[in-house]
Amino acid sequence: EKTAKIYKKTITIPNTKSFQDSDNRLNIIYATDAYKYFCACSSFCSLNTHRHIQQNFNRNGFQWEAFLKSDMTKAPKAKAWFFMNALNISQEEREWIDKNLKRDGNILIWLYAPGIYRDDKMDLAYASEIIGMKLAWDTESHLEDIKLTNLNHPVLSDLNGKTVKGFVEKADMPEDSNINRISPEIYVEDAEAVTLGINPTNNRTTFAVRDFGTYKSVYIAAPIVPHKIMRSLLIWNDMPPTMDTADCLYGNGDLIGINAAEAGDKTITFSEDFELENLWDGGKLVSEDCQVKLNLKAKETFIGRIYKTKK
Repeated sequence: EKTAKIYKKTITIPNTKSFQDSDNRLNIIYATDAYKYFCACSSFCSLNTHRHIQQNFNRNGFQWEAFLKSDMTKAPKAKAWFFMNALNISQEEREWIDKNLKRDGNILIWLYAPGIYRDDKMDLAYASEIIGMKLAWDTESHLEDIKLTNLNHPVLSDLNGKTVKGFVEKADMPEDSNINRISPEIYVEDAEAVTLGINPTNNRTTFAVRDFGTYKSVYIAAPIVPHKIMRSLLIWNDMPPTMDTADCLYGNGDLIGINAAEAGDKTITFSEDFELENLWDGGKLVSEDCQVKLNLKAKETFIGRIYKTKK
């Protein structure tokens, strides 16, 4: 009953003081046409879709929304763009990305083989041009995992040397099954790119970044980006996180939902001072220095609405 009342209020009463116009957000661009290029028995697309939604997008501390690649041009402005399963990128789509996204200090994150199919033919040079880093491949090899290197780089320095798992998750099948294979292995061979991770079986660069000045490009040769890495990449791009913990978060600049993994304080931050309304009980908290602290119990769910207080 309470949830129904919250829904009715948020649908019928517009919030004219929200942060929905902010570009401090992550846009997920999801391609469905990738399914026709993968082996029919491969779990690549379904596995990384489930893992990202269940474990990573909602735990990176940032606001995010997902859009089909076909609706990419309609997505709101954002400082971060994440291309998921985008094996086929048309010339028209590439030109739109080059003109509209590779600018203004944005960060573009690419997985495995973006744009590797051009007019239904494999074109590694085209994929390299799209991400701005020279790619190579080995059809006889596959990616086993990603081992982080260059731990003093700003993207990885906050990890304090800790290992991050989760770039690759294998289905419950025999090791030699095609379902478990990320093949061909695609890797970076570019002197201008900075290596942050390698395939531990052959030391090839499978996680790299390149700063072009006007934008940053990130390439990860795996199906999954763990939420700690995703968060670090966005902070590296001078994007302040909405929440300081890895609790489950949904936010769109108007509404914010939190499910606390552990009990404790959760700090909510926006670019200017705001009022946070508790939609469960109507209580309100006013920010100090653009922050509000919530003390939540383990597994507690908070649903709130955000209003700018600056006139």
